[in-house]
Order: sequence, then structure tokens, then C-alpha cells
Amino acid sequence: MNKIIPTCLLQILFLSQLQAQTFEPYSGSLNTVNQQFHQDYNILVKYTLSYLGDSTHPVIVFTGDSLVFRYKGTRQASRVVPAEYHQLKAISHLPLGIFTMVSTWQEGPLSDSSIARLKGYKTLIETIQSDLLKYSLSPSLLAKQQEILTHSQTYIQLVLNEKAYKKESRNAFAKTIQRYILDDVDESARLELTSLHKQTQLWLKEIDKASLQQLLVVIGSSHQARYRELSVQYFDKVLKEQSDGSAFTENRLVFAESVFNENGCLSVLARHIIDQEIGLEFFGDRYRMQRDLLSDAAKKYINELFPESGSKSKSK
Repeated sequence: MNKIIPTCLLQILFLSQLQAQTFEPYSGSLNTVNQQFHQDYNILVKYTLSYLGDSTHPVIVFTGDSLVFRYKGTRQASRVVPAEYHQLKAISHLPLGIFTMVSTWQEGPLSDSSIARLKGYKTLIETIQSDLLKYSLSPSLLAKQQEILTHSQTYIQLVLNEKAYKKESRNAFAKTIQRYILDDVDESARLELTSLHKQTQLWLKEIDKASLQQLLVVIGSSHQARYRELSVQYFDKVLKEQSDGSAFTENRLVFAESVFNENGCLSVLARHIIDQEIGLEFFGDRYRMQRDLLSDAAKKYINELFPESGSKSKSK
């Protein structure tokens, strides 16, 4: 991944830094060196981005529904999350929505606004029931969605009849609906992985053998989904990375947390490449920058601050 950066390119990119970030110290020569570092780092990020997707650095970006393949200066994109996935997800959101709505209420008699909101959901369920046949769901999947709607409607009617909210009945509703949601989860995973695998395998055939070993994958998704995220598990197998799901073990497979667009994902990937080289050359450890640089020193001094807990951990 090492490249010689042309001086003219550095100058052009340097001049493009119109707005410098501000860091302490806010003045003097130390401010100058701080600003210079961040500007030069950003220049290197832009340079790294310039060769990602060339003939020797193929890249796959996955965020949202979109899978993007950059190779030999070209860009191919494909929607790999099918419509049925989103339909199942939306239906599963119905009981979750009801659960979150009532969770803001105090136990006891319903207010007029609470009754109105429950009736609103009841009307919505009736509409969904009549709309379900419009979607491309198999008969077995359709039957399961009807069960979700029926149980949701039953719970709403129970609360309306009792004219009171009880956490006990809310929790019973959640347990009743659980298996239907998990059925939808299983089917959704199958739908997405089938489509993802089909498209990925087609693109892998386009990459020559030498470049295939340099393939990088970056996935943009939410913080909460990071651990064992579906596409992370899939590409971990494709790249044979054996990642533990944390940033610390990332190499050719990178997770861009809370990044939901292609350019943002590529920017995270570029920084990952740069930081790995810094870690290797400065500290002899490619992964050193993938954890807090202060972590080892912090552990030592924290043990001094809490000597009792430190001695206990040593004895284990």
C-alpha cells in the first residue's frame, strides 16, 4: 500500500484545505505544528482515496441496500437487499412500535390521548391486513405476518377493554410475539445473504488472482449492529479474516460505525490503511492504532490509582 506522493499533488491538496480545524494549543508554534499535522494527514487521506479501486486495490463497499465494487478505475453498484426483506422488517416494527409506545405510559387508567393512539394502531392494523396480499410474500410467510397482526390487534383490544395499562400484559404480549419476529429475522437473513452472495461471487470472478489478495471491504452500519453484523460475518468468510468483530482485529475488513454513505465509508477505510502503516512503522504493530494509543499507559496508571483491584486481577 506504500506509494510515492508527487510533490505537485501535495501542494494542490494542501491549498484545498480552506478551513483548518482548531486544536489546542490555540496559538504559537505548537499550534502551527498541530495544524500542519492534521493538514498533512488529510492530504494523505485524499491521496489514499485516489488509488482505492485501482487495478491493484479492489474495494467493496456495503451500506444500506447498496453494494458497490470499485476496481480498475470503474464503479459498479447493485441493490442486494430485496424488497421482501423490508416488508418483513416493517411488519416486525408493528409490535415493536406498540411496545415502545406503551412503555412511556404510567401503569393504571388510560388517558384520552393513550386511547386515541391505541385506536390509531388498531385502524392501521386493519389497513395492513387488507394490503398484505399486494406484496410478494410466499403463502407461509404471509400466514406468519397475519399472526403478528392478529396478536398485536388482540393486545391492543385487551388494553382498550381494561381501560388501563399494565406492564405485565405488555411483557406477555412481547413473549407471545417473539417467535414470529424471530421467524421473520431468519427469513430476512436468508433473503439478504442469498442476494449478497450471488452478487459478490460475480464480482470476485472479475478480480485477477494477485489483486484478489489485496481486496478490501468496508461496511457502513449502526453502532448497535456492529457485533456479528450479517455482512461482517459474510465478508469475514470471503476474506478469511477471522475477525472478532471489534476494531482491534480489523485488517482487510473494516466496519465504519454510524456511517451510511459510500464516500464516508471510503474515508474510514483510507484512515484505517494509514493508521495501520503508522502502527507498523512507529510501534512494530500493525494494529497499534486500532486501540487507544494511551491504553497501555492507562492500564498501568489506573492500577496505581486502584491498587486493590490491580492486585486482585494479578492473582487470577
